[in-house]
Amino acid sequence: MFKPVKLKVLAHCDNRVSNQMYKVHEDGGVEVKIIDYQTIRGASPVVDLLYFIFSGTDKKFRDQYYEQLLDHYYKELSLAMKRLALNPDEIYSREDFDFEYKTKLPSGLPLAMVMLPLITIDEENAPKVDKELNMQSFAVNNTSDILRERINGVVDDFIRWGLV
Repeated sequence: MFKPVKLKVLAHCDNRVSNQMYKVHEDGGVEVKIIDYQTIRGASPVVDLLYFIFSGTDKKFRDQYYEQLLDHYYKELSLAMKRLALNPDEIYSREDFDFEYKTKLPSGLPLAMVMLPLITIDEENAPKVDKELNMQSFAVNNTSDILRERINGVVDDFIRWGLV
């Protein structure tokens, strides 16, 4: 999932709502700041987008905004390249982005299966983070109702997209 098809960028690799801070301006505009960079690495430009979509959105959001989200992500990526005096059409065109996104999209399902149990768990059932922490600590036994809803929504989307 992390290996780029064409272009390697610094990817956050844990881009979800709980790693973002928001400031709402008086005019209604929203400023977003990304935080928690402990998982940053060189990776595909679509890694953070996939992570956000499948760990940070539900089916209702995807049904309403999925295509807009893809367009917005590429638009902002292009603007970032232009600020660095790079030509997006030469460096990473929309066609490159679309190809890479479609290539990496199937990894969204296993990503959701691994991350959603941890992200949606009720606080009282969350793994304890202490000196005894190991991989077994992340085995989630008591899942939440929201997990079932979110996993079912992801599976429904993958069926609709013809990927399952």
